[in-house]
Amino acid sequence: MEVLLIYMCVLYCPVFPRLGLHEFDSMRNPEVTDFRQNMRRKAEEIAQERKKMTLLEKAKYLYPPNLDNNPTLPVYLAEKLKSNQLMVAVTIESGTEDIQQMTKNFRIPQEAHPKELIMLVLQKLSSTLGQALGDPTKFILKARGREEYLLDTGCNTITQYKYIREMISQGKIPHLLMTLKSRVPGLEDAVSENGISNSCPSPVPPPRPPKPKRGNTPSHSPKKPLKVNVPSPLRTDRRKTLGGVTSIWTINETFSITVNAIRNVNCNDDSKIHVRAGLFHGHDIMGDIKDTDFARLEDKKATWNQTLDFGISARDVPRMSRLCFSLLVIHGGKKGKGKEKRLAPNAVPLAWVNIMVFDYKDMLQQGPKQLHLWPLKDDITTEHSLHHIGTVVSNPNEESAPELLVTFHNFGCSDPVVFPPIATVLEFAHRHEEREEDGQPIYSMPDASNSTLQDLENMLYKDPFQQLHEQEKETVWNLREECKKHFPECLPKLLSCVTWDSHEKVAVMQALLSNWPKILQEHALELLDCSYASKAVRKFAVECLKDMSDTDLLQYLLQLVQVLKYEAYLENDLSEFLMQRALANQKIGHYFFWLLRSEMHVPSVSVKFGILLEAYCRGAVLHMKTLQRQVEALEKLRSINILVKGEQYSGKKQKALQDMHDVLRQKAYMEALSDLRAPLDPAWGCHKLKIEKCKVMDSKMKPLWLVWENQDSGADSSDIYIMFKNGDDLRQDMLTLQILHLMDSIWQAEGLDLRLIPYGCIATGPSSGMIELVTDSQTVANIQKQYASLALKSAFNKESLYLWLKENNTKASLESAIEEFTLSCAGYCVATYVLGIGDRHSDNIMIKRTGQLFHIDFGHFLGNFKSKFGIKRERVPFVLTNDFVHVINKSPHEDSFKRFRKCCERAFMCLRKKGNLLVTLFTMMLSTGLPELTCMKDISYLNDTLVLNYSEDEALKHFRSKFDEALKNSWKTSLNWAAHNMAKDNT
Repeated sequence: MEVLLIYMCVLYCPVFPRLGLHEFDSMRNPEVTDFRQNMRRKAEEIAQERKKMTLLEKAKYLYPPNLDNNPTLPVYLAEKLKSNQLMVAVTIESGTEDIQQMTKNFRIPQEAHPKELIMLVLQKLSSTLGQALGDPTKFILKARGREEYLLDTGCNTITQYKYIREMISQGKIPHLLMTLKSRVPGLEDAVSENGISNSCPSPVPPPRPPKPKRGNTPSHSPKKPLKVNVPSPLRTDRRKTLGGVTSIWTINETFSITVNAIRNVNCNDDSKIHVRAGLFHGHDIMGDIKDTDFARLEDKKATWNQTLDFGISARDVPRMSRLCFSLLVIHGGKKGKGKEKRLAPNAVPLAWVNIMVFDYKDMLQQGPKQLHLWPLKDDITTEHSLHHIGTVVSNPNEESAPELLVTFHNFGCSDPVVFPPIATVLEFAHRHEEREEDGQPIYSMPDASNSTLQDLENMLYKDPFQQLHEQEKETVWNLREECKKHFPECLPKLLSCVTWDSHEKVAVMQALLSNWPKILQEHALELLDCSYASKAVRKFAVECLKDMSDTDLLQYLLQLVQVLKYEAYLENDLSEFLMQRALANQKIGHYFFWLLRSEMHVPSVSVKFGILLEAYCRGAVLHMKTLQRQVEALEKLRSINILVKGEQYSGKKQKALQDMHDVLRQKAYMEALSDLRAPLDPAWGCHKLKIEKCKVMDSKMKPLWLVWENQDSGADSSDIYIMFKNGDDLRQDMLTLQILHLMDSIWQAEGLDLRLIPYGCIATGPSSGMIELVTDSQTVANIQKQYASLALKSAFNKESLYLWLKENNTKASLESAIEEFTLSCAGYCVATYVLGIGDRHSDNIMIKRTGQLFHIDFGHFLGNFKSKFGIKRERVPFVLTNDFVHVINKSPHEDSFKRFRKCCERAFMCLRKKGNLLVTLFTMMLSTGLPELTCMKDISYLNDTLVLNYSEDEALKHFRSKFDEALKNSWKTSLNWAAHNMAKDNT
């Protein structure tokens, strides 16, 4: 029963309440049942294996090392060390009465391992106290202020840990705690993680969409059986069968289906409607787009019983094809007889639905199917009105959704029709390649000359937004063996040259893929977006990702969870891969859980994500209890946010604050909000709220400013500052900050530390989440107003930012603050330009007292700039105002501004090298439904800023012109800021 209650808390979504305790069981869907059983079995197997872990293995699971991928300390960090020696402060907890907590400084080589530091500490204390302090293997090092441990894995130096590198970068001494392993939660010998027995009651499943209330249901008469003419069997041929099934490759007929009828259409009677249908494989249309004749609505329904032939042989229909339908209505005009009339401009799409041609067991769909359509959103725009990248799940809101009845043909077969297994496909490909025509192999691979290879390389490395011509595609396809040998990372480009409506070529490609060398992970990621439907391709991509480090997996986890939406079936390689990695690393598991749970309100993925959540909870029972505490805390914060938004507090800010504090002091709230891991970052241990420091912020959604004591009681362990937001979609901020973090990693890998602050942000629900608050910082607007007598003049005082830094730094630290400002300004100039970040007013740019400049609030990106009276507010490529330039010119470096400009140019060229990766990551996010990221046209903005089709010299010249433009027109930004400062209360 305790486990059931935990499941209820963890999986419950207040925005999307469940319908019952056994929702999965009641579905009676064999695919759901099979997937659920398989995921449960695998998760429980992993949980059982965890019981056999050694102490080090368990520590790596509970407290995974936060390591940089590069084991060597970068030069720009090594230069900050004296004689390659690292100074660390170590607080010792020996567990004996003789020694209270004491802190000592130690100087160690940068190549030292954690074990060597522990031995050094023990040796020094032993010589001081004159007694041995025990076995070094019983101790462990921990970063002060966070639940991160420097585990002695035998291969990682201390300076490979990100915490250590952060401290070196900031010019601070790393502070570590050396304590006994027996004191570390989860590593005590008595602790064991028990799986859930099979006798345990079934967990509460995630919800399906709530059924609409009767009053909201469109008015229509009760459903009556529709008159449906199921087509008679087609011509029967003698075909080869195996085990009671027929291979679709033996069928000679063209692929066709019958559109029978539709009902529950929320349009006026006598409206003229028709159904459009098309076969798709990824973005490719298989055969022809077909329309039914027009039919008039009567009592919200219409009947056709019309067969649609798609003009493609059934044997050539790819395994992962989907049949896409769209319902269109004609407003006005007479019914036309020809195709031209049916495609007239006044045809308006109303709804859509997709279904896979083959089911999850490789069987061709057969017989009548009832499909419930999804409403067509305004942001879904395709030239054919078919939403081919949408879900293949039918709309679960059955009472209100239009219901389309179609019939799949059986092609005269009495046995089920199946797609051939992989062994048959590979054998066919081998025979096909050997078959000769006119004395030559059909797909011969001539020895390519150097000039041919050069031409091939030029085609393969074309701008990703520039498609190959048909002749180029044929050339690339014929040179596929050369692609594999010389350019394996260009596999995505080769796949775009495959004729997917030819089963012969598809078989050849699948055979080629079976021995294709593994490609870099950043190229493999591309194969998981909506363009690549083939199961073999997606399986290959996952195989390439299996060697990905935990650090990289966390970096790309947001995209990897999103592309689960492109997986046509519940059971798939990506789901299994992510589940295995989440259950092997609790930090990955933490973010995996929240990325899934935050989208449980989406009807098309609630079942898939719910089963994954259930499996994860079964495989990580102890972690589930930690997550339960987080869910409970978020519910308490949500209730407080709803309270302070009440009309009774309009104009009564102080009253809202007092009532908030009173609620936080209630016992139930204090217990729920104490001693928990922060959903924002599981390394943050939140002890108790400092209620007197908590407040309600001024913006429209009244976010909560929250301050916790750090669970680590170290003297230098700072408080934890978090903003809780309810009512705003944080997914775009989360994506932008992730990309900023990636950009920072790209620059650091090139030896360029631009001091970015990609602060933490996590969406915990459809309109709620948490944001890390950066302390000791102030907005540019407030700084400008501080040094101006009038708000109108504030934005034009070039001295204000420098004076503020001067006031908040000593003479010795001011030089460092100016350097921090210069580097971070360069980083954000380039990053905001490339990403097209909009709404860059003076309240959305902040500066730390240490000099670091950073941007906040990323509600607009990819060039979606705000405008007023038809005039765009952002009229410069990026923000570089006179007061910014004034601070940069205060640097003691010779030619400081010229150095700043060179830094911007270098940063831009570094990002350009990774342009394809940036495009890929945004493409993988197309399924999120973000209003400013709906199609490839949005992502093409990156191509415009990175000029991926230019040579390096041309690209550098282009960026220099943008830099000059930003500098020349900076007065326009200052003018906008002056207006903003006058209009907004910045107190």
